[in-house]
Amino acid sequence: MNRKMLLLPLLSFFVVGCNGQNAPFTDDQYKPKGMAPTHKIVEVLPSEEEDIFDSTVEESDAYLTAATITSESRFYGKKVFPSHSSVESFDERNSQSNTFTRYENRVSVFKNKEFASRVYEGTLIKKESKEDTYNVLNESEDEIAITTDVTSFDGENHIETNTISYDPLFDYETYFQTNITDFVLLVASGGMIGLTKDKMIAMQDMETSTTPPDAPYIAGDGVGFIVETNSMFEAYFAKRVDNETEEEYYHLASFRLYTEYLVLSEEIPNMANESIVYLTKPVLLGYEETILTTKLTSNGNFVTSTIPQPTEI
Repeated sequence: MNRKMLLLPLLSFFVVGCNGQNAPFTDDQYKPKGMAPTHKIVEVLPSEEEDIFDSTVEESDAYLTAATITSESRFYGKKVFPSHSSVESFDERNSQSNTFTRYENRVSVFKNKEFASRVYEGTLIKKESKEDTYNVLNESEDEIAITTDVTSFDGENHIETNTISYDPLFDYETYFQTNITDFVLLVASGGMIGLTKDKMIAMQDMETSTTPPDAPYIAGDGVGFIVETNSMFEAYFAKRVDNETEEEYYHLASFRLYTEYLVLSEEIPNMANESIVYLTKPVLLGYEETILTTKLTSNGNFVTSTIPQPTEI
């Protein structure tokens, strides 16, 4: 495990001027968790726990019975720069959720939903889409029925069911297992690592970058501003015991990735010899936040009669 070790997390926190961030979207109730980590790292990771983690975590997705990923992003390019906007300037809201659930009666369900809206010159444009997939394995476990229920952004709905052959040795992971831990480990590979007070393994990190004066953020009318980007991630892994082998293992419990964009300056002057005027309080230009949670307990049986019927052609 080639990661930096620490006793206490080396994260700093920013006071952000949100400037009424939800104003363009009056029904928007989402409030991001922001830069503060959910749990604190309170002690160094012991070598014996590191060994258990390294030998088990990459295979631990097999234990997960459900996983949910939600993503929220907001961009306030028009609201933050009202005097520097153009007819093409807009504020934007995106919300997306992806869920995987495995049931006891040889059924798995994948659900994806997306909502997006933009505000231009007094015009609000909205669009929604969804894609649900139901996988039902037959009793002899040699065929699987796959039903897809898709509603596109234009509102058109289409449902179809296909039955294909199934091989338990090669197809189980495709239809009945989520594969998320490898991605999280890749994102978190350069972060700090340690234990929380609840004895979870925590990975945390934060990065900051600022646009240089000669390559600023450009508003709708072509004027430049200094913008700072702050990003952080946190991943937590819980230890469990395999019911059959009684061996200990670590699995991904939760993950969060957050990025915010802050305006730091007033308009950058055209003359090179004029100084840049910085704001006394940063203004939030936009943010992106992705939260992932998992589940290990049983989801019971899925009621297959609720699977939608294919659309008649």
